[in-house]
Amino acid sequence: MGEPPQGAHDGGAGLLGRVTVRLDRRVEVGVLALYGWVWGFLYGAIMNLWFWPFERGGALDWRPGMDFTGTLHRYWSFYVATSLAWDAASALTNAALILVTGFVVLRSLRRFAHRLEPVVELR
Repeated sequence: MGEPPQGAHDGGAGLLGRVTVRLDRRVEVGVLALYGWVWGFLYGAIMNLWFWPFERGGALDWRPGMDFTGTLHRYWSFYVATSLAWDAASALTNAALILVTGFVVLRSLRRFAHRLEPVVELR
């Protein structure tokens, strides 16, 4: 069993970091802020899925037998009516925090990168 390729376990932000590492630091932090902004909305939309299909009695709830486009239309209407404003505030906060702290955090993480890759020695 060999070593997995470098970056094989990176999530979205880790993969994004591998792409932006050679860019100007301001551009890199800006791209990370954009990523945080997008995920502010996506996370909220995903979190709504735990209960939306089970809501009953409303015009925006899911009904068995609905086609895919109908389901998407109803979910989008539900999301706009219930969560869009909250998720917009969350996304804006994500982006603002990344813009404010991004330079310092990236510099610190790069400074201690060798300590963040643990090596296991079996004896």
